[in-house]
Amino acid sequence: MNLAKTLVLTCAALGLSVAAHAQDIVVNGSTTVLPVMQKAAESFMAANPDIKLVISGGGSGNGIKALRDKMTDVAMSSRDLKDKEKKDFEAHGINPVKIPVALDAIIPVVSPKNAVASLTMEQLRDLFAGKVKNCVTNMQLERLASPFGPTGGKIVRPTDGRRPKRIAFVQCAGSRDQNHLNYCSYICCMATLKQCQYICEQYPETQISVFYIDLRAPGRYVKVLDKVKAAPNVRFIKGKVADVAQAADDNVTVTVEDAIRGEKLHLDYDMVVLATGMQPSLATDSLPLPLPLDEDGFVMGGEEAGIFAAGCARMPLDVMRTAQSGTAAALKAVQTVKGR
Repeated sequence: MNLAKTLVLTCAALGLSVAAHAQDIVVNGSTTVLPVMQKAAESFMAANPDIKLVISGGGSGNGIKALRDKMTDVAMSSRDLKDKEKKDFEAHGINPVKIPVALDAIIPVVSPKNAVASLTMEQLRDLFAGKVKNCVTNMQLERLASPFGPTGGKIVRPTDGRRPKRIAFVQCAGSRDQNHLNYCSYICCMATLKQCQYICEQYPETQISVFYIDLRAPGRYVKVLDKVKAAPNVRFIKGKVADVAQAADDNVTVTVEDAIRGEKLHLDYDMVVLATGMQPSLATDSLPLPLPLDEDGFVMGGEEAGIFAAGCARMPLDVMRTAQSGTAAALKAVQTVKGR
């Protein structure tokens, strides 16, 4: 069945009852489904000018919650309902009707420099599912902390939804490592400081450990570092983490050598956050332009050809410095054009 046709039929079935009450049809949810729904809605409203579809994104979780709370007529979702969500609907006396409209695919793309020649489906599943439960990246934690994320902004353990009482941040996870990213990504320390504040605001009693090699907090960010260090529930431990392993009750064991005390520690946490580095997409993409890159994939020239790189295309930068870099690149481009 044609995808657009399926979506239109779904909306029409709901629209018959809604239109009788002279109301719009509200559609909310997955940003993955959003572009397809918008295209389908154009055809539907052209054929049914008396019915208006009001469509917005925000994520599958938000769409499902809105349907439960009767704030939307149609929830777009790029995944099945979780068991908890099904029980939630039952408790609200709602029986949602699932109408599949498409199947999407995930295609893993590997850098040509990667020595891995092949992976089984099981190995690939383990990579993305995570052998170590309740161990997430800084980007995944940012998603959890977002009010539009899967937990509505609550930072909880992915396995059971419980509040973590002990959290560890592992700095330079994969960075400053000759086998992975051989450079410092600069932004990871500041991201961790920000996320420590998230946790302190939500759970003042949760104990936080930050394992680091060095801390970078340039300029005004040193005030943020001092603020986090002053928090009574945050502890900074200088040392290189050697291993992160699964422990009992879905906890995580961190093995680290305390560089100050000279001790090898094995510490258990409810949740571990890996502060992963930033890798340029140009490191793996083939470019149609003769753009010079350094060994890590960052742009290191191009002005002579009229190409002005900015922001994270040149080096790992935070938002403020990225904006400054973009402004500088634009001014260079203007000056070059005027000079010709």
